[in-house]
Order: sequence, then structure tokens, then C-alpha cells
Amino acid sequence: MESVTDKDWEFLLKQRKSQYTVSLVALHGLCESNYARVLRLFPDYEQRNTREITAGQSRVILSVTERCRYTTTIRVTHLSPMARHVGGVDLDLRLYHDARMAEVVGFQSHRRLEGRYQYPNPQMYQRDEKQQQNQYVADVLAFCVREGIEPDISQWRAVVPAPGWGALVNNCTLRGSYTLSADGALHVLQITDTHLMADKGGTLLNMDTDDSLQAVVAAAHASNFEPHALLITGDIAGDGAADAYRRLDDAISVFDVPSFWLPGNHDGCHKAEVPIERFSRCISTPHWQIVMLNSQIQGAVGGYLPPAELDALSKAIDDANASDRHLLVALHHPLHPLGCEWLDPQRVRNGAAFLAEISRVKGTALVISGHVHQESDMTMEGVRYLTAPSTCVQFEPGQAQFKAHDIAPGYRCGCRCTPMGALIPPSNAWLAVNLTLTSRRVATYNLL
Repeated sequence: MESVTDKDWEFLLKQRKSQYTVSLVALHGLCESNYARVLRLFPDYEQRNTREITAGQSRVILSVTERCRYTTTIRVTHLSPMARHVGGVDLDLRLYHDARMAEVVGFQSHRRLEGRYQYPNPQMYQRDEKQQQNQYVADVLAFCVREGIEPDISQWRAVVPAPGWGALVNNCTLRGSYTLSADGALHVLQITDTHLMADKGGTLLNMDTDDSLQAVVAAAHASNFEPHALLITGDIAGDGAADAYRRLDDAISVFDVPSFWLPGNHDGCHKAEVPIERFSRCISTPHWQIVMLNSQIQGAVGGYLPPAELDALSKAIDDANASDRHLLVALHHPLHPLGCEWLDPQRVRNGAAFLAEISRVKGTALVISGHVHQESDMTMEGVRYLTAPSTCVQFEPGQAQFKAHDIAPGYRCGCRCTPMGALIPPSNAWLAVNLTLTSRRVATYNLL
């Protein structure tokens, strides 16, 4: 065995004297990302104690070991094919809900890790041991997000759809991107919940939904609001019939601007014979990034965002942040309760994962949705959440049981998004015309 030379000792002493510099920005970014990943993989951690995920040849078990008012501790057990020989790897991950961070506080039997160490040391910790352990968790969780599945998918327990499971998640794929040339303020008009039936003249609660749509479109087109694009936020069809999508396309063609659609729980958008760009995933403008998310679960009324949709949101946020743009998110189901006891359980059930992602937006964040057939406007943790009225029947707010409202069909008008991220109301805050066929008025709801 070779002896240690003076040069070797000199190198070791030099290494011992040099100190690793902790990058708090990098560490905090890693902890924020791990918090978001945990919420994607384990959104119901408050109701369940464990979740097992299979990813490739590995298994990962997430176990809640401690619940406190502001923190939750989860043990991450990584069982690789070598586990039968060397055992699994256990890491304790503490979630700080106020800061939205997840930090490794224990690794195997090791606790209270320092931010940096001199090397060598008695425990043979790396100089950046804390950073490496948090990075290890990040790699494991990221792999689970990409490749993981959970055996029981009958209750929407899939972490990432297994091959062939896509049809069970939804029946519409949003893909591709579109570029809008809106140099100044971005003008967007939202139309939602048209509920067009299989045959023209079909009704919902005795309202002809084709006629109500035509009246709404006519009112919007006659206003002084000139949109750059229309966002159609789901429940286009009342019963998933193919002809409903053609009739919507015909009705909104008077605007001569691009329109972007996403499905609601009543839709069968795979039947739609319309240009493929209608179902674009992202719409880019010089100052705003728009991302369309599919919250539909086939055969269910409520909403859910599968990992593919959360990945699309995460990518859109990264793109917006990297280019100093603001973010507009459109989806069918709302994220927050509105005070309707019968309707609130239908909101996005894994909303916590969405909230963890949207908190990363550096600029202005605006989220619009439909489904609830009523107007609402709230700001939560700096993010603006809007719902829009239906172009047909409205639901009365604040009800314990279903109750239709007698107010007019409507649409969301006046989404003026400035380059600086401000949201400016239109001059025509309320617009009304008589809808003679139904004796109802058509109302537009301004942004502010």
C-alpha cells in the first residue's frame, strides 16, 4: 500500500481550510420546488397517512409522521432494486406551509445537519451535505412525477397516468402553442358554459341555448370592446354532441379573432371537427403567457388536474418568469369555494398542488374559470381568481341546494391586461340588451 506523501497532506489541508459557500437562493429554490412536488404526489396528505408510488424499478413511500399547525413532516422511503441487499433510504422532509418550502431534516439516523462542513470530518459529511440531501429528494420526487403510478386508479389515485390510462383522465388533449401579436394591453373575452345540445334549438331548463349564445355574441360584438382573442372555458356542449362545436365555431366567427377552447365536464371534445389550434395549450403574447388547463375527469362532475396538466402549468410559469411576462391561467373548474354548499365540492379537488405552483409566478397571475354559472372575483395570496356567468342559465349564489337564478345570460368582458401586469376595467362596465325570445337580458361582467 502506498504511503501518503507530503503533497497529499498539503492537498488535504488545503481542502480542509477552504470553505463551501452556501447559496441560500439555490437552497430555497430547491425547497420551494420540493414542496410543490410533494403536493403533486400527495395532495391529500391531510386525510391520508401514506402513499406508495411505483416508478420504474423503484418504490417510493410517503408517510406522514407528524402534523402540526404550520408544519407537516413526511418520511420519504426510497426502495431501489438494491434495497434487498443494502436496505432502503429514509429521509424526513418537513413541509413549512406558511413559507411553502420542504426541507430535509433527517437522513437515515442523521439529524440537525449544518449548512456546510469542513472536509474531511468525523462523520465524513460532504461540505455541501445539506444541499446534496435536498437535491437527492428533488431527484426522487421529480422521477416520481414523471414516471410514477399508484396501483389504485379507480379513485383518481394515479400520480402519473399509466400507459392506456389517458382515456380515463379526459377525452381532450390540449397541445401546441399559438403566438398573438398584442403589443399593448391584451384584450381577452371569456365565453363559458354554452351547453349547446345535439340539435339546434335544444334547451337547458327551458332556455334555448343556441338563441341565448347568439344574443350574447351579438351583445359582445356590438360593444366597444375589441378582443385580441376569445377564451372558451368549457361545457361547450350540453351532452357532448359533435355538432355543438361546429355551431359554436360558427357563432363566434363574427369576431374574426383567434379563439381557444378547453373542455368542461359535459364535453366530448374528441368529437369536435374544428381547427386543431382551437385546443392550443399555450398562447404567447409579448407581455403575457396564457396557459389552458384541462380539469375534466371523464364521467365525473368535479374537477381534477392530472400531473400532465400540472406539468404544463409549471412549464408555463417557468417560461413566464424567464421572459419577465405575466401569467393568465384558464380552466373549467374553479380552485376555491364560492359559498354554494352543493356546488363547492365540484371545484378542483387537488387545488393545493395548483396553489403551490401558482405561488412561483413572479409577475401578475390571473386565473379564470367557468362551471359555476355565476360571476365571482376574489384575490388569494396575490393571485386574482375570476369566474364568469354562463351564456345560458345562471345558478343563484350562496345556496345550499341547486337553484337556478333568474338573471340574464352573460359573458366575461373587459379583460384588459397591460404590459405592466395591471388589470384595467372597460368603460362599459355593464351592458344589457333585451333577449326577446326568452325575455331575459344579456349582461357582461367587467374585470374589476
